[in-house]
Amino acid sequence: MKRLKIFFLLGFLFSITFYGNAKNSKSRTIIHLTKSDFLKKVHNFETNKVWKYLGNKPSIIDFYADWCGPCRKLTPILNEFAVKHPEIIIYKVNVDEQPELADYFRASSIPLLVYIPVAGSPVQELGLVTESEIEQRASKLFNKSRK
Repeated sequence: MKRLKIFFLLGFLFSITFYGNAKNSKSRTIIHLTKSDFLKKVHNFETNKVWKYLGNKPSIIDFYADWCGPCRKLTPILNEFAVKHPEIIIYKVNVDEQPELADYFRASSIPLLVYIPVAGSPVQELGLVTESEIEQRASKLFNKSRK
């Protein structure tokens, strides 16, 4: 009987701890884009040849592939950045699944980050970058576009 009480007590403590951590965890979803989502949320290049961003918040698009080592290293960096910056939308595009989007941005090498200010043209950054480099680039591009 004593073991049963200890078992229930441990289970109760575990559930409280797990629930508390889940409730307090800072997570934000990064949005995986398909071509049709891109045409609705970012830019419809089929009907508009001139760049016009359709969003109302700045965004960053990560072009990646599952087999790419540097891309896998960039994912937790972008996750952390997304938590700290809810004012910026983070998208991911798998170049193997969305070759037309990869072609549109000429993403022949990955990882490729595309910074999209609300006003202005997209800016690309190739290769694995640190969170502070993303912070600096986003601050420079997105703050300038708000002025």
